[in-house]
Amino acid sequence: MGENASLWHDRTFLTAWVAHSTSTIGTAVTSLALPIVAVTALDASTFEIGILRALTTIAFLFLALPAGVLVDRRRKRPLLLWCDAIRAAVLVTVPVAFLLGGTSISHLYVVAFVVGAASVLSGIAFDSFRTALVPPPLRGEANARIAATDSFARVSGPGFGAGLVAWVGAALAVLVDVLSYLLSFVLLTRVKNVAEPQSRAGGRRRGVLADIREGFAFVRSDPTLSRIVACTAIGNFSLFASGAVTVVFLIRDLGLAPGLVGLVFCLGESGGLLAAFLAPRLTRSIGSARIILVSAVCAPVGYLALFSTPDTVFPVFGAFMIASSARYVLYDIAQYTYRQSICPPDLLGRMNASIRWVVGSASPVGAVVGGWLGLVVGPRTTLGIATTVLIAGSLLLIASPLRRARDIAEIRQPEAAG
Repeated sequence: MGENASLWHDRTFLTAWVAHSTSTIGTAVTSLALPIVAVTALDASTFEIGILRALTTIAFLFLALPAGVLVDRRRKRPLLLWCDAIRAAVLVTVPVAFLLGGTSISHLYVVAFVVGAASVLSGIAFDSFRTALVPPPLRGEANARIAATDSFARVSGPGFGAGLVAWVGAALAVLVDVLSYLLSFVLLTRVKNVAEPQSRAGGRRRGVLADIREGFAFVRSDPTLSRIVACTAIGNFSLFASGAVTVVFLIRDLGLAPGLVGLVFCLGESGGLLAAFLAPRLTRSIGSARIILVSAVCAPVGYLALFSTPDTVFPVFGAFMIASSARYVLYDIAQYTYRQSICPPDLLGRMNASIRWVVGSASPVGAVVGGWLGLVVGPRTTLGIATTVLIAGSLLLIASPLRRARDIAEIRQPEAAG
């Protein structure tokens, strides 16, 4: 209870946590509202909606690695403040243009790209910033709290956004995200006296490419971390491959009403929310290294989906969604805590950016492959293939040093990357 009490009374962490949570929920609202603005106000085609969604994520592929370098060269809090200000300023143009009758699809394209780019930088900066918020013994607890609100945003955000859209319209619903970024900005101005690592701005400046290579070199230098990254990338590939056919499987194969599909997904995310709250207790009783390994080797729960029938969609497919969500959240909390524990402070931005880039790049590939497999072999078989791939990825961790450790502190630290 001592760690819990310390964290719950840490005003600096709580303020930064609320700031992050507020903007995360607002972003979930906008992810639904922007496409609805395009459809209802502009009669956008499916191709235009596809471009709009792509622009929110394409910035990641091009900007994640340079953003990691920038984060390591600058103080994190000012970067977070700038990202909040930019996103609020760009998003507020949507309701303004709507009220003035000047909304266009090209305008929404620009908004989507700028918000996506600022979100890339903000995510990488916050990954480094939160490491400095709390002492090492409390990082696992802090990561669990952040994961809990991230899960809550995934559960409540779309539903809250749908309600707002129905109440005030899609364009005005975007104002909620604007307000969320402004509130995050105000809260972050109150986060002071954080002992951020010394930036490299005053030292010997190297090229961006050299700094990016150093981030990748550090990831490769640790046999445990490199296997975790490979396992996570394979897991992301599998997740997006299965995600490409899940809705089709539920509606066409199992005959679930479209209105109930969202309920199934909310049911699944509740598993992640519960896992985030239980993570500190489970970590203390099982061990942080074992949490990573056990959550990875529990991948066969995915085969539960294959036994779903129209009569068992909620007990069987629901169990699959709950178990999968819980497994992913426990794995993410533990593996992120491991990353924090081994990385030098001045490398955090580049290490996190390197990992985000590798893992994130697997997502669109998985989605395309999953969609193609759905056409060729059907959704149910695609889910089975995705689960098999996931299990193969988990085998990488069985052969890692995690197998012989209870806690991450017992794993030998890597030598500095050169």
